[in-house]
Amino acid sequence: MSTDHHYNRERIRVLLRQCDYLDRAKAVSPHGKWVIGFAIKWAPFGGASASELLETFGVTPTRFRQLLHESLDPRGAADHRIRALMSELSDALMGAWTRPA
Repeated sequence: MSTDHHYNRERIRVLLRQCDYLDRAKAVSPHGKWVIGFAIKWAPFGGASASELLETFGVTPTRFRQLLHESLDPRGAADHRIRALMSELSDALMGAWTRPA
């Protein structure tokens, strides 16, 4: 499994801090934070394997991507900075999760 150079350690730390910020702002649910954190940690590898997703979440890769998308849906956020951060994280993570379903 090769790593994506756009997701080096510092980039991962930044994304995890953004996830923590959304959590502190109550912009994501505890389950959503878990999904986002997992997606961030697996982003350098193009996403987790189907077996890893089944074992960890009990879902298929397609369903996991839906959960990630739902967790970062900015439409419910009142604050424009939160909406922008959610959109940025969603774009970064959805683009990183390139494993075929």
